[in-house]
Amino acid sequence: MQLWVRAGHSQESFEQLSQRVFGNIVLIMALMSLPALLVSLWRASFMGWQPFMVLQLLACLLVWAIVLLRERLSIARRLVILGLVFFLFVTPSTLQLGPVAESRGFLMFLAFLVGLFATPRAVLLLSGLILLWVFAFALLATQQGLPLQIHDYQAYSQQPAVWVVMALVIGLFSACIGYVGSALVQHLKQQAQALQINEARLRGLFELSPIGIALSDVKTGRFLEVNEQLLWDSGYSQEEFLQLDYWQLTPREYEAQELQQLSLLLDQGRFGPYEKELCRKDGSRFPVRVKGLLLKNAQGHRQIWSMVEDISEEQRLARMQREFVSTVSHELRTPLTSINGALGLIGGGVLGELPDKARQMLEIARQNSEQLALLINDLLDMEKLLAGKMDFNLQPMALRPLVEMAVRNNQGYAAQHKVQLKLISQADAQVRVDELRLEQVLNNLLSNAAKFSPSGAQVEVDIQVHEGWVRVSVQDHGCGIAPEFQARVFEKFTQADGSSTRSKGGTGLGLAITRQLLERMDGRIAFDSRVGEGTTFYFELPLCE
Repeated sequence: MQLWVRAGHSQESFEQLSQRVFGNIVLIMALMSLPALLVSLWRASFMGWQPFMVLQLLACLLVWAIVLLRERLSIARRLVILGLVFFLFVTPSTLQLGPVAESRGFLMFLAFLVGLFATPRAVLLLSGLILLWVFAFALLATQQGLPLQIHDYQAYSQQPAVWVVMALVIGLFSACIGYVGSALVQHLKQQAQALQINEARLRGLFELSPIGIALSDVKTGRFLEVNEQLLWDSGYSQEEFLQLDYWQLTPREYEAQELQQLSLLLDQGRFGPYEKELCRKDGSRFPVRVKGLLLKNAQGHRQIWSMVEDISEEQRLARMQREFVSTVSHELRTPLTSINGALGLIGGGVLGELPDKARQMLEIARQNSEQLALLINDLLDMEKLLAGKMDFNLQPMALRPLVEMAVRNNQGYAAQHKVQLKLISQADAQVRVDELRLEQVLNNLLSNAAKFSPSGAQVEVDIQVHEGWVRVSVQDHGCGIAPEFQARVFEKFTQADGSSTRSKGGTGLGLAITRQLLERMDGRIAFDSRVGEGTTFYFELPLCE
C-alpha cells in the first residue's frame, strides 16, 4: 500500500484528486503526531501516566489507523473518525488549561477539512457540536471546577461568561473557516465539472471528426495523439502511427516547404493551410491540406495541433471538371469557327445584298458568336493554367510601350461604353514577362474598368516604380465592389452581379486568369475599392536586373 500518493496523470478527476489530497493530509497529520506522542511518553516518565496522556495516545493511534485504511474507508467515514480523534486530543488540554489552550486551533482546522471534503451542512453540524462541547465544559467548570485546573486559569471556574464568549468565538470561527473551505471547494468542483464536460465534447469532436487531427511535439517531431480519421487515411494502427518519425509520413521532397511552415508557426503561432502529400502504410501517397496551431502543455512543452484533410476526392473531382470543360470547349471551338466564318461571308455579301432587318439579325448573331468564342478561350486558358500546360516565353522588355499599346487597343471597346482610357504616368521600367500574356492581363483589367465605369467617365492608368517593383494600376470611377464580395473577386466564375438579369456581360474568369498569369510571371495583383467611388486594380512585377 502506498502511503503518499502522487498525481498519477493529467486526466485525474475531481473525486480522485479529493481522495489523494485528503489521504496525504491525514498522513501529514499522522507524521506530526509522532513528536506529540514522544512528548507524552517523556512527560509520563516523570509525571506518571495521566488520563489525558492515554487519550492523546489513543488519538495518535487512530490517526495512523485512518492512514492505513485509506483505501477501504470513504472520505466521509474518515472525517467522522478524524472528528473523534480531534475531540479526544483537545478534551484533555481543555480540562487542563481551559478553552484558551492552543489545542482549540485543531477544532478550527477540523472545520476547514470538513468544509473542503464534505458539505456545508456538515460544517454547520460540526460547529454546533463544538458549541455544545464548550458549553458542556462550561457547566463542568462552573459547577464542579476543572479536575486538572492550573491556578492561573481559576477564572474559568469563577466566570461562566468567559466560557460563553470562548464558545461563541470557537464555534463562529470554526463555522466561518469551514464555510470558506466549502465555498472554495464547491467553486473548484464546478470548474472541474465544466472542464470535464468541455473536454468530453472536444474529445468527441476529436475522435469523430471527418478530418484527420494529430498532436505532435515541436522538439522531437514525434506524434503524441492521432484521431481515427487520420489512421483510416494513412492505413496505420494507432500504435504504429505514434511510433512514426515525421519524415516517415512526409516525403523528404517537401522539406523546404515544411521548414517554411515551421518558421511561420514559431513566428505567428499557426501555419497553413498548405498542400502536400503523405505516405500510407502500403507506400502509396495521398494529397492532403494541412493547417495547425502552436500551444503549450501543462509542463510548458511546445506542441502542434494539426488538421490534416485528405483532398484526394476533391482533386479527382477538380480534375474531372477540368477534363470535361477542356473536352467540351475543344468540341465547341471547331463548329463555332465555322459559324463565325459563315456569318462573316454572309455579312460580306457573298450571297448578295441583304435586307436591313436581316443584316441587323446577322450582326446580333455575329456578336453572340464572338462572345461565345471569348468564353471558350477563357475556359481553355484556365484549364491550361491549372494543369501547368500554358507556355510562357519570359523576356526582358520595357513596360511602358506594352501599356501604351494595350490602352490604344482597348480604346475602341471603351468608346462603346462612352469611356475614355488615359495613361497618366511617364514612368517606365524593365520587366521580364511574356508579352502576349501581359497584354492579356492588361486587356482584362482595362475592359473591366471600361465596362463598369459610368458613361462619360475616364479610366486612369498609372505606372510607379518602388523598391525593386513596378506597379501598374487601373482606376475606374464606377460603383465599386461590395464588401461581402471582395473576398471572392479572384475566384473562378464569380461576378458581383451573378443573377440571370445582370446588366454586365462576362464569364467571371477574367480576374482568375489574370492572377494566374501574373503569378506565373512572378507578379502579384490586388485591388482597393470603395462603394460609390470606384475601384483600383493594380499588379506588381519585379524589376528586371
